[in-house]
Amino acid sequence: MNIRNVLALVRKDLLENSSNLFAPIAMTIALFFLMLVFVGAVMSFFNIIPVVLQFPSWASKFNVNDQIINPYIGFVAFLSIIILPIIGAKAFSQEKKLKTMELLLTYPFNEVELVLAKVISTFLIYFIFLSFALLYLVIFIFFYSFLNKGFIDFGNTWSGFLGLILLVLAIISLSVYISTLFNDVVPAWIVSLVIVLFLWIMGYMADLMPIKVKNILTTISLSSNFDNFSKGVIDLKNVVFFLVFSLLFIYLAITNLIDRK
Repeated sequence: MNIRNVLALVRKDLLENSSNLFAPIAMTIALFFLMLVFVGAVMSFFNIIPVVLQFPSWASKFNVNDQIINPYIGFVAFLSIIILPIIGAKAFSQEKKLKTMELLLTYPFNEVELVLAKVISTFLIYFIFLSFALLYLVIFIFFYSFLNKGFIDFGNTWSGFLGLILLVLAIISLSVYISTLFNDVVPAWIVSLVIVLFLWIMGYMADLMPIKVKNILTTISLSSNFDNFSKGVIDLKNVVFFLVFSLLFIYLAITNLIDRK
């Protein structure tokens, strides 16, 4: 594998996406919607504080981490599983539709370089969204700390952001693999979205299942493995799951391109 080839392909993908307004418009709309939800949650939090203080048993459990930061990170994760399949699913399906896949394979690029470049470029595009999502939270934390003359533990924020990065990498890897199976963007996007949603909802369905089935579902569910990060807990088991998940689908994408030669 040649790093220069990977960087050249990443540059190509970023330039192509910069000329395509769909991804920037989708993320701008998502960020605006996210800002409205976040502002609404913050206003509700401050409005309900006087009521909660009248009930000591509630007040002891009422804090900014549980009421704003954790739900906000979870909401960003849910937005990611909706948006990312749209961006990632067009990685190779778009190339096939435009008949440029054969052209790429005639250049001195191998399948590993092609897949890694797609994963990296998609991640870089989406990282802009994640950065703004984190910025909203950091601004709120600083203002809240200043107004209340206290300090909010950043542990939940940083662990949640790490979880988001790992979740994003996993979804991108899956979507890129799915894109190698189709010659059109729309079916690749639909299949990617359905699979990602199923892997996310699976964690919530686990409680309804027998204990053995529940253990299996929570082990392979995206939401179950992400949940600890949003609560400020970094568990090596969850980190390993996301890394193995990502590497598996990157490997499958590479082998699928090799088989289709």
